[in-house]
Amino acid sequence: MFTAFVGCKRIVPGEPSTLADSRSTVDAHQATVRLPFRRDLHPEFRFDTFAIGPSNNLAYAAAAAVCEAPGHIYNPLLLLGGEGVGKTHLLQAICHRLLSNTGLRIAYCANEEDFRSLTASNSIIAGRPIQTKPLYSSFDAVLLDNFHQPTSRDRIPQEVLEVIHDLTRAKKQVVLSVRSSRDESNRFLAPFLAQLASTFSQNLTARLEPPTADLRVTILQQKARSTNVELSCQLADMLAHSVSGNIRDLEGVFFRAIHLANHYKTKLTADLIHEALQTEEKPPQTCFTGISISRILQTIQDYYRLTERELLSRSKTRSIVLPRQVGMYLARKLTQLSLAEIGRHFGARDHTTVLYAEGKIRDLELSNPRLRADLKILTERLFVTCP
Repeated sequence: MFTAFVGCKRIVPGEPSTLADSRSTVDAHQATVRLPFRRDLHPEFRFDTFAIGPSNNLAYAAAAAVCEAPGHIYNPLLLLGGEGVGKTHLLQAICHRLLSNTGLRIAYCANEEDFRSLTASNSIIAGRPIQTKPLYSSFDAVLLDNFHQPTSRDRIPQEVLEVIHDLTRAKKQVVLSVRSSRDESNRFLAPFLAQLASTFSQNLTARLEPPTADLRVTILQQKARSTNVELSCQLADMLAHSVSGNIRDLEGVFFRAIHLANHYKTKLTADLIHEALQTEEKPPQTCFTGISISRILQTIQDYYRLTERELLSRSKTRSIVLPRQVGMYLARKLTQLSLAEIGRHFGARDHTTVLYAEGKIRDLELSNPRLRADLKILTERLFVTCP
């Protein structure tokens, strides 16, 4: 479900949190809600880590302006662009900036399922359903990410328009990210985007284009600094001109090169970058053999704040099951261990459990940007620290 934040504090699962205050009239029955566990926002997706260039400066400026006067300028704001150009980064940067305003209530929806949870208007009081106002009415800002992947195509755009109408009328900020493409899902969204532009006078559509070569160099240098990797200007320029795709493709080759340098116990060189480029289309296990299963287990424990006993237990609690499945998935991608061997390391589980976990996380990775962000962080940590 969606992630709710009140001020600078995330609502903790199982703990009641009051969402209504003097600025929002919400039914008393709805004032206290319980939200399921979800990881925090990506810690690196902030304005100061966003590399700015001609391809995205308008979107950056619009996102920053929204934070200065939420609900009163560029409302709704639509971030439009291809895959891996920084839409989620900007969206979450807005979340981080708005959370610095004490008391501001924010809902972040990562997909359609999250959005449907946000629009729910039934509460269970004393075992009986009670009709209340939709949950989104409790928030000062609603951010919808990954809106380019609707799963029920006959209704979701109209529901979003209704939510946007209610929120903007109440001077509450709305931000959406949409992937632009020529596929069927984008053709489906075209009428929605047209209606959005014609209905809301304060709306702004800000496009993010693929990064230029100069911006790719800046991104690489920034990533090198954040991971304490020495990257010369010549190597950054060579890599930037060798990968013309999106930012994810660029970072993928960069971290493959880092792994190779760690594996050979040397600095980054042109030869290692060429080798990383050659393995770009190959399965990850062909070049990630230096990462050990013990390192994966420890990284999962540290990231999800679990003990070894919890991670390897038979618990079926989602906050434990998901990290366990993520660990199995990474072990399949980054090691050469068999299904049975991985299962033994994860609490003596059989190979079918590992196979199921691999398929589950692979499917979620396609539709869940929050999980994609988690996997990116985990993989980066493994790349930089593996022997």
